[in-house]
Amino acid sequence: MRNLMVLTLFLPLSLAGGAGAQEFSGEATPARHQLQFQAEGTLDWQELLGKLDSDFDIEIRVSNSSPELSVHLERETESDGHGFLGLKWQHRHIVSLELIDLGEKFFVIANATGQVHSKAPLGRWHLEEEGSLSEFQFYSGPAVGSLVANVEIKAGLL
Repeated sequence: MRNLMVLTLFLPLSLAGGAGAQEFSGEATPARHQLQFQAEGTLDWQELLGKLDSDFDIEIRVSNSSPELSVHLERETESDGHGFLGLKWQHRHIVSLELIDLGEKFFVIANATGQVHSKAPLGRWHLEEEGSLSEFQFYSGPAVGSLVANVEIKAGLL
């Protein structure tokens, strides 16, 4: 939550650059360096959804609170064989991306988390792993701090 507040407070100044960046005192410098935007690698909304759709089922959620936009990604796979009997287990990979509106159809990915669930043939789903997306190899999409441009939310598609 603290990172989100820092992002909200310092983002307009960091995007303005030049004179705005010179107004920071020496005390605020470390907080400013924590904001690592990848402006040169800005992603287009439709291209991002197209890339993620090839690997995951996508659900887009819009709310009036923070975060304003979240993208929920989910896919299920099956293991080749598990244990002595070679039983096939199911695995569910879940990714949650939380985006914050910067205005002018720009959003920044403020939080990205992942989960891995597994299920035995006659069992129930169990959480195996949970944490930051940097810990998971199943996800190769954008990370926290990535800018997304041309975001258009169409009410009929949600």
